[in-house]
Amino acid sequence: MQQIRTVKEMAVWALAILLIAIIASTASNSLAAARYRRLYPPPGKLYWIDGHTMHLYCTGTGSPTLILEAGLGDDWLTWRKVQPALSALTRVCSYDRARYGWSDPRPSTRDTDHIVEELHALISQAEISGPVLLMGHSAGGLHIRKYTTKYPEGIVGFVFVDASTPEQMDRLPAQLVEPEDLRWAKVQTILGIPRLRGRCGDHDWTGLGAVESDSPAFVGWLKADDCLLSVLTTTEQEEPAFKLSGREVAGTGPFGDLPGLIFSQDTDIVPPFWSQVLPGELASSIRHSTWVSLQEGLKKLSTRSRRIVAKGSSHYVQVDRPEVVVAGVGHMIRAIRGLEPAPDSYGSTTVE
Repeated sequence: MQQIRTVKEMAVWALAILLIAIIASTASNSLAAARYRRLYPPPGKLYWIDGHTMHLYCTGTGSPTLILEAGLGDDWLTWRKVQPALSALTRVCSYDRARYGWSDPRPSTRDTDHIVEELHALISQAEISGPVLLMGHSAGGLHIRKYTTKYPEGIVGFVFVDASTPEQMDRLPAQLVEPEDLRWAKVQTILGIPRLRGRCGDHDWTGLGAVESDSPAFVGWLKADDCLLSVLTTTEQEEPAFKLSGREVAGTGPFGDLPGLIFSQDTDIVPPFWSQVLPGELASSIRHSTWVSLQEGLKKLSTRSRRIVAKGSSHYVQVDRPEVVVAGVGHMIRAIRGLEPAPDSYGSTTVE
């Protein structure tokens, strides 16, 4: 009996120690997150839109104004490698969708229609007028397509950065398009496990993480923007709405002779996620056939569009090959201004 009692007492103590460790880790993660948010407030301004704040970061001067729309799970920081350089050419504005980065959450469905209305309200509140060039990465490509359709006045061109298409929900394998199960990631985040492992700032489940060339300021913002439950929760809202967004965008375009530029990833590089859910040969085959076909199809949206494949880049072309994006968009801006001749290669696909 004494031995049984001792074992029970040891189990109770072990459970108590475990609970204390969990509480301590959770509290430490919350305090550290709050500290980083204080140390690294967002650049730019917070605007009050329909009872919620939205973060907008504008740099540079000139026309047209380049509006940057991030992909699912990402915010203004995904543009950190290209916004400074493009700001030397014109005015550039990145922002955080609801509950990403430093913007407030919203109760509405996180589909393209709602996102477009919120972006339009933000642009109006910030008094951005005149010619506008839209650039969208990944799912952001859906949003700028709908924006161009609904609010065409003043839009002088569009840029897709490995953009999503409405057709991909039907043409890609279900394993690649179904919402990701983030429950375990949320549990780990609440418990502070990524922070204990020194992973905050790496943004493990996206391509947004810090790279060697990032300045200390951007590393600080990336750390302040990671290991947060809100990011995972919002992604859980946007992912299920992705099919709805695809249906909302399916009828958009073509856009006549509106200038269009399409950047695509290197399909010779198979992302780890693809390899995890698909056999290697199948993943490679789909990337070289279906994904290429989807990207090529984007050229049909305009008679004045062309496509650039960024050699050696992942889905995050703007992070892996920012110089390609800056050069292509820079030429586009100068052509829109009439300072350079328009490309003579509309309809083409080149590898750079």
